[in-house]
Amino acid sequence: MVLTHRLTRIALLALMVVPLAQAQDTVDSVRACAAANAPEQSFTQRANFITTDRVGASRTLQSTVYGKSEDGKLRLTLHVEQPPDVAGTAILLRRENADDDMFIYLPALRKSRRITGGMTSTKLLGTDFSYNDIQQLFGTLSKGEATLLEPGQVADRAVHRIALQPQVIDGGDTVQVIAAVDQEHCVPLRVDFVDADGAIVRQLRTDLSSIQTVKGRQLATHFVMEDRVAESRTELTLSRIEFDERIPLSLFHPRGYYQAR
Repeated sequence: MVLTHRLTRIALLALMVVPLAQAQDTVDSVRACAAANAPEQSFTQRANFITTDRVGASRTLQSTVYGKSEDGKLRLTLHVEQPPDVAGTAILLRRENADDDMFIYLPALRKSRRITGGMTSTKLLGTDFSYNDIQQLFGTLSKGEATLLEPGQVADRAVHRIALQPQVIDGGDTVQVIAAVDQEHCVPLRVDFVDADGAIVRQLRTDLSSIQTVKGRQLATHFVMEDRVAESRTELTLSRIEFDERIPLSLFHPRGYYQAR
């Protein structure tokens, strides 16, 4: 029965896919439109994560995110400021050719280590966002292969729907990632993480009222990531957004990313 269900789901997904040549053109145009919302060179912004677990206990993670585009490749550095037990932790995400590099600095150990493979899909410091999620969110869905699906609607807004390269979550199950991108603003409005049985295990939602224009670019500043398996949710709020300011190159280098700016 399970096998039949999976085969049926695969067949239905195949029927929804647009012919290859048209799909590639449209996926490229959606990505290009989303990329136009990103800064040309660099950005700095505050990122505040509030995670609530299944019993209602909450934890706040305050951080600053630095980003830089270099030869079409995104560099991201995240500095954690609160709470005290993880303050000083820093994370560097880099895309080199077709590979992703991730480094994490733990102040308690006073050393940096490189993270590879399935570790990039684990959750970020107790939030419901994985390292991959952060990279996709700030990289405007630029990572990995994608396939165009039938268009749809989210909150009465017309959206493009694209299936992104599958992810392995927490080093275990593989999930299909389906993003709904607003056709007018090219901002992702919802991202579903779907397991092999067709169930949504996690869902990222964008607060429509938080979309604003910053220097001619359309940006959302409030998101909710819901983990339906763990029964937890994380609200992400972005603020103090600055584009194309001068940021030391050392913040994007494995030997200096954890230094305070």
